[in-house]
Amino acid sequence: MIPDYKFLINTPDGPESSLAELKIISAGKSRCPRGTTQKVSGQPEPPPGPLVRRLRSYPMMKLVAGPWGDLSEDFHILLGTFAKNKAEAEARSKGRGGGPSSGDLGKCMGQIRRAMSVQVVRSQSQCLLERIAQLGSRAKAAGDRRRAVQRLEEVRRRQEEAYQMASRNRGLSRVGHAFVP
Repeated sequence: MIPDYKFLINTPDGPESSLAELKIISAGKSRCPRGTTQKVSGQPEPPPGPLVRRLRSYPMMKLVAGPWGDLSEDFHILLGTFAKNKAEAEARSKGRGGGPSSGDLGKCMGQIRRAMSVQVVRSQSQCLLERIAQLGSRAKAAGDRRRAVQRLEEVRRRQEEAYQMASRNRGLSRVGHAFVP
C-alpha cells in the first residue's frame, strides 16, 4: 500500500499526522500488476527498511469511494473533520467565540458531503464514458451522448443558479414591489 495523502489533523492532544490511501471502486479492469515476489519457505521475512518503518509509524486512513457516491467510514470521519474546521473558521470570522452551532456544523457537513459525492459520481461516469469512447465504430455515438449529457448538465447548473438567486430575493423585504408568493 502506497499512501496518496498526508494530513495534519487537529486532535485534543495536538496536531497529528495521518496517511491516507485513496481508492475508487468501479467496474473497470485493474491497472495494478500483481506482486511477483515469491516468499521462500523456511526463511523469515526480511526486516523492513527505514522508509517502511516510518510509513508504518503513521495511522493509515482508508478512503474508499464507490460507484454511487458512497464513501467509507474513514472518508466520513475525514469529511467530518473538514466540516468541523470549516464551521469553526466561519464562527471565528463572525466573531462568535463559543464555536459553531450544531446548525452551522450540519450545514457545512451537508455541503462537503454533497460536493464529495457529486465529484465521485462525476469521476466514475467520466471514466466509464472515456472507456466507451474507445470501443471502435460506436465511439462517435458515445461522444454525441457525452456532449448531450454535458449540455443537460449545463442547463441543470444554470437552473440551480437561477433558483439560488430567486430564493435570495424572496420575501416581503423588497420595498416598492408588490407581494408575489
